[in-house]
Amino acid sequence: MAAFTLLLASLFFLIFKTYENSLRSAFDTRLRDGDGIVSESIAVAADALVNPVPQISPFRFPQFYFQIRTADGRVLEKSNNLGTAELPFSNQARDAKERDTAAFETLHGDLSEKLGGSLGLRMLTIYHHADNTAPYYLQIAGSLDFIERSLSELRRTLFIAFFLGIAAAGATSFLIAWQSLASISDIAKQAKELNAARLDRRILGPDSDDEIAYLVHVINGMLDRLQQAFAAQERFIADVSHELRTPLSILLGEAQVLTQQPRSLGDYDKYVGSVQEEMRRLAQVVNSLLTLARAHAGFPLPSVSQLSVNDLVVEAVQRSEQSARQRQIRLVPELAMPESENLEPIIEGDAELLCTMISNLVRNAVRYSYPRGTIEIRVTTTESHSTITVADRGPGLAPEHIGSIFNRFYHVPKNGATGSGLGLAIAKAVVELHHGTIEAQNRMGGGCEFIVSLPQAAPELVGVS
Repeated sequence: MAAFTLLLASLFFLIFKTYENSLRSAFDTRLRDGDGIVSESIAVAADALVNPVPQISPFRFPQFYFQIRTADGRVLEKSNNLGTAELPFSNQARDAKERDTAAFETLHGDLSEKLGGSLGLRMLTIYHHADNTAPYYLQIAGSLDFIERSLSELRRTLFIAFFLGIAAAGATSFLIAWQSLASISDIAKQAKELNAARLDRRILGPDSDDEIAYLVHVINGMLDRLQQAFAAQERFIADVSHELRTPLSILLGEAQVLTQQPRSLGDYDKYVGSVQEEMRRLAQVVNSLLTLARAHAGFPLPSVSQLSVNDLVVEAVQRSEQSARQRQIRLVPELAMPESENLEPIIEGDAELLCTMISNLVRNAVRYSYPRGTIEIRVTTTESHSTITVADRGPGLAPEHIGSIFNRFYHVPKNGATGSGLGLAIAKAVVELHHGTIEAQNRMGGGCEFIVSLPQAAPELVGVS
């Protein structure tokens, strides 16, 4: 409204000034027209200074005053409506002779009041000289009252239009704002009713294609994401509860059995061994959950250094050797041996996390491989990426499992395969922390392979600690 008021005021001021200048210019033009007509009707002969000159008709321009002065400034003739008054002969009027131009003056004071021009007179003085006429000054004056009356009427009209325009704009702005804010208030009211138990509800907005409808669309999209996040969180808590409850239930059951009747020392030793095994399982689950939580929270890597992928694979194979030996499975690492130093499989990242990621992939392959099988861990490299492939000779993955195996606590049904269901989820989280990709696919001829691609370290940084 302030901006509109300023704009409207500026526009009306411009209209007023334009109209005022037009009126004053038109008035000066009428004075010039009167001078032309009167000068043509006056023929001043050579002896006009001593013989009377015909009277100037006051009826041709009844609203104007005429006066003729001789070249030396004496009043020679004037219109009847001047009565005893005379139009002044100022230095500016005398300059009309020297400069041979028209001199315009605005007169105020007693003369203008006496002649009925309460707001002043506008006077034109022109010096006329011709070969057949004695030179003379012709003065024509007119009252400015009608200009001021016209301007006053315009000023009054503009003021009325100004306030009506402001009122109309204010009412229109209020209605538009009220309508817009009513929609926003309704959206806010619906949003206040939402909570964790009502995330399935959505905001109802206007059926239009404007900013309010877009806002409702954005809010509903956010609610969709929140609902999915809450559902995933609830599944995560349920899965964690199940994983933690199982070893605790085992420990509690065995403790209750021990207290029911006297037991031998061997029974207590067996119980201690079971406690140790279940506690190791609990510790593994807790550590896995902490790793996932750090990865999903976007925490920075604990430590970053340049690492050889060959060394990481050798370390991971050593960590997995015992579990593979128990199932009589042979681990076969195939390291990258590039001829050029520029293609060394060097990456940047956290050594412990990367080694854990590879170990999880190898142990997963061991878990689902047939006994006395072979698992290949290959390393290849290009100028931009290093690739780690873990391939087994197991039964492979059914199509319905390929898209879900990286989810937390997801198990592919298989007799004899046990685990927390967190290994592959951790592997994916670690790969993503290192700006890489991981995928799973079935092999031709049977088995499954996991392919990890990690970006190579910048060539200028290789070898810099």
